[in-house]
Amino acid sequence: RRVLFRSSGASLAEAVHEAFTALKTEPEWSSDGSFLTVRVDAKRRLIVHVAGGDGPLDKRSDAVTAAFRALQEAAGPEDRAVLVTTGDRQLPPKERADSVTPEALELLKRMGVIVLPSPTLFNLWTLSLTELNEARTYLELLHAQDGGAFKLKTGK
Repeated sequence: RRVLFRSSGASLAEAVHEAFTALKTEPEWSSDGSFLTVRVDAKRRLIVHVAGGDGPLDKRSDAVTAAFRALQEAAGPEDRAVLVTTGDRQLPPKERADSVTPEALELLKRMGVIVLPSPTLFNLWTLSLTELNEARTYLELLHAQDGGAFKLKTGK
């Protein structure tokens, strides 16, 4: 699913859906396709918006607004909002700068929105192929986080 590194739009959204499917979360798109509902368990969900732009998102970006809208429209008390970002898709993942500006990250953190860079989601998906239980543990950690940037640390 290297599509998570290079794509935008519908192909990126489909790759995000497939990555969460591999994590056994039964992801479903909202009726208008603006966010993905991912089941962590019977009571807890991630409400995922996939940002479409290149480069770092600023606090006035449409993706930040959409993450807030997803919180307003779909999130319950046990849910977390997640914003999947790509950063600069022209660069290899290890060379990319942060996918959101510091001001946007601070705002998202205050709103309780978790920023999940697409290369991190790729690593989580890759882990799920061989160590599903460990990947699900990281999914739990993702849900437990109250906003800000999520980083995957596997020690491998």
